[in-house]
Amino acid sequence: PGTTYPPPPSTYPPPPSQGTTYTPPPGSTTTPYTSPPSQGTTTPTYTPHPNVVTTPPQQNKAVAGNGPVLCLFAEGNRVTLQSHASRMNLRILNGCVEGRGGAGRHAQFIVHVHGPAMVSLQSVFNGAEYIAIRGNSTTIGWGGKFCRFYVREFEGRYAVLESVESPGQRVGILPSGDVKAPVNTGTGPHARFIPLVL
Repeated sequence: PGTTYPPPPSTYPPPPSQGTTYTPPPGSTTTPYTSPPSQGTTTPTYTPHPNVVTTPPQQNKAVAGNGPVLCLFAEGNRVTLQSHASRMNLRILNGCVEGRGGAGRHAQFIVHVHGPAMVSLQSVFNGAEYIAIRGNSTTIGWGGKFCRFYVREFEGRYAVLESVESPGQRVGILPSGDVKAPVNTGTGPHARFIPLVL
């Protein structure tokens, strides 16, 4: 005849809480077991290896605007500006601004954003020098009001730099690479630059 087993209990005891010790019934060969303590909501702390250099997460950078050209002018970006007229890069060389630059540090600028579509351009080669318009001349400055420009976007590709201090005056480069008088520079090819983020 088959073996008859008692029916299962209608209720089961609740499982032991974390951190408690399970004691097996008498005669059992099971080893007593202590459950791990509750982890709660504590977030584990990561400690890097002493030789690992860690940096804080980068914050969102200020940008001059949302257009395809303006978005390239973000705080701290390193850029070159290729003249549409000379086909070479804007640069500061021996204290003079010209449009005959290659890809070296004289022709690289760090962008600083001062407001919507408003930037200054700091030389990578000499951090004390900035592009400036002062006294109807495209020259160098030292980061003050003459060094601030509105970035005007054209055709989704070109940037035109118009002086904040002297509205209507713009950075201009002739096909020879020489600078053009800012008061005589409109928004045509002499005023247009193709920015490239390095």
